[in-house]
Amino acid sequence: MEYKLIACDLDGTLLDRDSRLSEKNAEAIANIRRAGAEFVVCTGRTLYEIPEDVLNCRDIRYIVYSDGAAAVDRKRNEQIFTRYINAETAKAVFAELSRYDAMIEIYENCRPVTDIRKISRESYRYYRIDESYHPTMDRTRVGTGDLKEYLDAHHRVEIFNAFFRSPQEREECLDRLNSIKGINFTTSMDNNIEIMSFDASKGEALKELCSLIGIKTENAVCMGDSKNDLSMYAAAGTALAPANADETVKLAASAVICSNTEGVADYVYKNYIKK
Repeated sequence: MEYKLIACDLDGTLLDRDSRLSEKNAEAIANIRRAGAEFVVCTGRTLYEIPEDVLNCRDIRYIVYSDGAAAVDRKRNEQIFTRYINAETAKAVFAELSRYDAMIEIYENCRPVTDIRKISRESYRYYRIDESYHPTMDRTRVGTGDLKEYLDAHHRVEIFNAFFRSPQEREECLDRLNSIKGINFTTSMDNNIEIMSFDASKGEALKELCSLIGIKTENAVCMGDSKNDLSMYAAAGTALAPANADETVKLAASAVICSNTEGVADYVYKNYIKK
């Protein structure tokens, strides 16, 4: 099989424990491009959250962000597609999330916006957010005094992300979201829910991107460690799970490879791309 596109998740996959792109992975991405294949970032983060060392990597042309709600062509400096949540649907989702003790975030216009009173290390710990992600939260979260008022005034919602204090409340909310039409939802951590438009997912975004740039999905490899990567697994010809991936994800993979700390881009170059 000749592979023409590598779609890769960020957290727990391409990035190391410090949420950095290693030199080893950066060099491998350059080698992948020289070999004639595209290396595509496919992340649950919105654009504003993506680390500078990833954004500074000139060998990454396409970025799919917010769980497939949007994608950008960095060479042309333009959005390829967007899949925003309908305004009335977004209000229904917000009302449902507001029933619970949760840190609600609205990803809108490439920024993660949340209640300004919850942007603190104390709040992150309260909502069981992994310590390794705290610096990213500090750097990227945009605060607002009234999240409902913000939502009423902004209608380009990519996704909602909510961190839950209680596992039981999170499970109840997952069940109740099934009654809201026009959405798709997934998780990437054991304390969160990510909600997007019904036609948005990493998998749908991968299929659309492949179609736009003339690559068959069977010639695509994807890598990801969390449940929000499973739609991408179903879309790509080959799905590779890092050794640190969720066990459910490993079971769905074509193969289990090295961990995110060992250089997944380097692994895929040497084992799937290099002639």
